Amino acid sequence: MASVKQLMENALTIRMLDENRFLELRRQVFDDGDISIDEADLIFAIDSQIDNLPEGWNEFFVGSLTDFLIRQTMPVGYVDTVHVSWLMERIEFDERLSHKTELELLLNILRLAKEVPETLELYTLNLIKEKIVARAIESDFQITGEDVKEIKRVLYACGGHGGYAVSETEARFLFDLDEISQSADNDPEWQKLFVGAIANHLMTMGAPVPASYGEARRSDEYLMSNETISWNLMRSFRSWSDQRDAGDTGSISSQFLDGERIAQAEVIDATEAHWLIKQINRDGTISVNEQALLAFIQKECPQIHDSLQPLLRYAA
Repeated sequence: MASVKQLMENALTIRMLDENRFLELRRQVFDDGDISIDEADLIFAIDSQIDNLPEGWNEFFVGSLTDFLIRQTMPVGYVDTVHVSWLMERIEFDERLSHKTELELLLNILRLAKEVPETLELYTLNLIKEKIVARAIESDFQITGEDVKEIKRVLYACGGHGGYAVSETEARFLFDLDEISQSADNDPEWQKLFVGAIANHLMTMGAPVPASYGEARRSDEYLMSNETISWNLMRSFRSWSDQRDAGDTGSISSQFLDGERIAQAEVIDATEAHWLIKQINRDGTISVNEQALLAFIQKECPQIHDSLQPLLRYAA
């Protein structure tokens, strides 16, 4: 019986993967539960070099490479910078993006991973932006409802930089996209996403985040070693999911039930106001979406720093 590697190499040689060979390939991969770096390379090669792949290939591509990247390396659930570089190189290799396999893989990793380097999240967002811009060659420039769904999947992914809250990097990306698309006939969901996400960045207290990649790796190495228990080391491994003491100001219960802290997060202070003014003024105009954002802030924010008032009055 041919091995997984042999099956894929043969398929690449004849530039064809028929249904029977694909079924055998899928069975061996999922029975074994382990994919080598060479096999992962071959999966990418088949996806880019063979046309008319069998039904189910897209799901196999996304599922097998997701397992390879976030479940077969230690610590489980984390994607390190080495694997991120490998992934981006494979996607860029043929200078084209497959939306049903490569983009879906990126979105799936962001959804399922506990943490990924911020470079992967920004890379995915930029691929979505490039897709929107490239589409303008064949039709009118427009952000579609499908584009909005993909952006949402990145912004609110578990492994993303912001997680529950929209990060500054994500917010700047949204302003970039709004600037280049403000005259387009965009889907109404784009304005809802823009306003909601920027308001989230400014007015929402970020949820506690899981242990970082470094903490998780040290934890795994420690648990697999024969070292004597160290209290200081153990404390450094404690993630937010283990913080259950209501008296701990960093715990889940205190962060989500402390009304005072939540109310404070909703305030737009001097630093946040300065950041927002800078983002809105950078192209010299106030877009329709920016006007909608300012109107939302005027209505919903309980306390706004005085420096933002002139812009609010101008946009009214």
